Amino acid sequence: MKIVHIVPTISIGGLQKFALDLSNTLNKMNHEVHIIILDKERDDDMSQFFSKGVSQHYIYNNEKRIDVSLFKKIYKLVHKIKPNIIHTHGISLLYSALLIIFSNFNFIHTVHNLAQNESGKVRRHINKIFFKYFEVLPVAISDEVRQSILSYYSLNSVVKIDNGLTKPEKTNKYLDVVKFISKIKTTPDTKVLINVGRVDGQKNQKLLIDSYIKLKQKGYKLVLIIVGQTGGSGNTFFNELKGYVSSDDVYFIGTVDNVVDYLLCSDIFCLSSKFEGLPISLLEAMSVGLIPSCTPAGGIISVLNNKYGYVSDNFSTDSYVKSLENSILNTKHISSQKLVDLFDNNYDMKICATSYVKEYKNRVDKRL
Repeated sequence: MKIVHIVPTISIGGLQKFALDLSNTLNKMNHEVHIIILDKERDDDMSQFFSKGVSQHYIYNNEKRIDVSLFKKIYKLVHKIKPNIIHTHGISLLYSALLIIFSNFNFIHTVHNLAQNESGKVRRHINKIFFKYFEVLPVAISDEVRQSILSYYSLNSVVKIDNGLTKPEKTNKYLDVVKFISKIKTTPDTKVLINVGRVDGQKNQKLLIDSYIKLKQKGYKLVLIIVGQTGGSGNTFFNELKGYVSSDDVYFIGTVDNVVDYLLCSDIFCLSSKFEGLPISLLEAMSVGLIPSCTPAGGIISVLNNKYGYVSDNFSTDSYVKSLENSILNTKHISSQKLVDLFDNNYDMKICATSYVKEYKNRVDKRL
């Protein structure tokens, strides 16, 4: 089967990681995979992460709010490739409008967040038209996302395919991370808390830091690592956080290509987001058996359900402090092996890719 994925960018992020991982896995399953990347410039550094058989196509984006030229460029390129299925992610669904309206290709769109949070109001209105009248199949990545699509877009049914991840492996930088963690721990018993995700309002690291400071005041020996894009000096949220943090044991690591090494050296995975679909970062943590402590954002609730990690009752500081405290005091109620088994049996990318192939074939067969 010839499959085209269209993504807004290939910079590090959950959606991008997922599309890259799925493309590689589909290629290993002997499908012809093309990925179209709508980015302002070609990122050759990312090429190393693609399987050799995945064809990469970069379409220049001039960074306008809506780059009208992309509609025609995508239309022409896809007609050259002539795929059996087109799989869109994020804003690439909007830029595929000419294809959807004036061509006869099969379309699947993965909704990576709760429907009401995935995009702006105009784009959501356009999405609804595509889903209801142009046979674009929306795919939910969790139970909560599925329910939000059904409700927000007034659909009768929605396919759900849980997010997947190829199990990450320890890298050759692992020992350097071990040394770093040993250096920042004040005592051998110090617990290492880790948050993975871009530093911004949605990810809500302020709640995490507020809760972390309260736990330190209660006498817990802790250190906090935040791994993810800070956005540089223009990121006002990041700058506010830096000015707000008074302790010297909150470490902003920035973007790294060996997140798994930091996870393996940590004790608790912390996710304080305001909303989510089903975070790839959570799956990464589960894959190595790291106990999660999360806010009740999107698909997190149904995945953990307080059986595989700790979920706060709400988004208040007191509630999240309680969730973190339960994680710290966890006395094998939730074992690392239990988390690894949950990941292996439900969220491995091979399971996810197989489910997508089934839907691809259903779409193609329906048109025959």
